[in-house]
Amino acid sequence: DCEDLAIGFLFTEGIISGLEEIDHIIKNQSEHRIEFILSEKNKSIVKGWTESRTMSSGCGQGGISNLEYRRKNLKPVDFKVNTNVKTLPGLFKHLVNNSEWYDKTGCIHSVSLFFDNGNVIIREDIGRHNAVDKVIGCALQCKYQFHNSLLYSSGRISSDMMLKAARAQIPVVVSKTAPTSLAVDIAEESGITLIGFARGRRLNIYTHPEQIDFNDVQNEFFINEHFQEGELLKNK
Repeated sequence: DCEDLAIGFLFTEGIISGLEEIDHIIKNQSEHRIEFILSEKNKSIVKGWTESRTMSSGCGQGGISNLEYRRKNLKPVDFKVNTNVKTLPGLFKHLVNNSEWYDKTGCIHSVSLFFDNGNVIIREDIGRHNAVDKVIGCALQCKYQFHNSLLYSSGRISSDMMLKAARAQIPVVVSKTAPTSLAVDIAEESGITLIGFARGRRLNIYTHPEQIDFNDVQNEFFINEHFQEGELLKNK
């Protein structure tokens, strides 16, 4: 899934808008390297980058260059969805049951991208942001539409992950743990429904609850829309 990672990274960084802007892909398995020949119109974007850029596998900014610039240029999610809250426990179970490397190591993050037509993409990585790039890159190659999707992460939602979701126009982002305060701000600004601590039948809704269907959930779920500030991680 290295190709998924690379394509997703190019897309979420704003270097490409689609696969048609990649002229050629060169894979070097022995050196664990992928090279991309981009279309002529994309070369001016690449010029703004350093000639050689090394990404870490850990957490942090995950490669989002100039976070504040990206944030100011966010395009609000154009599509509104109606996600039934009763589906979330099943999505979480699917994520857990298909997290192969987490089961083996206990230290790998999993991200799933669920589509309303039943398609599912699951990717794992030591870095949460890398796993997000992988599912987005795979979806681009499969020609799936992001506007009918939901992203579910096993790890906390940080600002760089939320920027990636906003870039892909993913309308709903869910995590089994906490978001950071900046991630909540970005979700609010971009029109994304952000849900945290979604474990079983308990969850917190941080932004845009209007995209969640609460019909017939009384006495089945504990839903908190009035979370305490302490539940947010006060960093990026």
